[in-house]
Amino acid sequence: MLEEVISMAYRDRGMQKWQGMILSEHTEQLEQAKRKLSWLPQQSEECLVEILSYAVTKQHAIMIQRLTEDENGYPLPFVVGRIVGVEDDRMFIRDMAGEITVLTFDDINHISEGTIEKWYR
Repeated sequence: MLEEVISMAYRDRGMQKWQGMILSEHTEQLEQAKRKLSWLPQQSEECLVEILSYAVTKQHAIMIQRLTEDENGYPLPFVVGRIVGVEDDRMFIRDMAGEITVLTFDDINHISEGTIEKWYR
């Protein structure tokens, strides 16, 4: 009898009440798990040189997948930006935030033409 009164007075929502308890770190991990990067086919040196020279000449943005992997064996996120300088075997790439990333030609797995989002869009 007492249980019936309690169940009528309070209806437990089960898992719904815990939905708001997910921390931002957890949601970030879940999003990263969804967008796991996969390895693209490794390009030949001739192909890399051709794409790089075109990108330098036309000042196009490029996306570079590095040969470096994270602790789980997945590739690191793409380096996206424009080539602003080349010195010996090093390449300097500026991203949209203005940060410079230095890569060597041996660090490159795959290059494709990229896009840089405009700040005013």
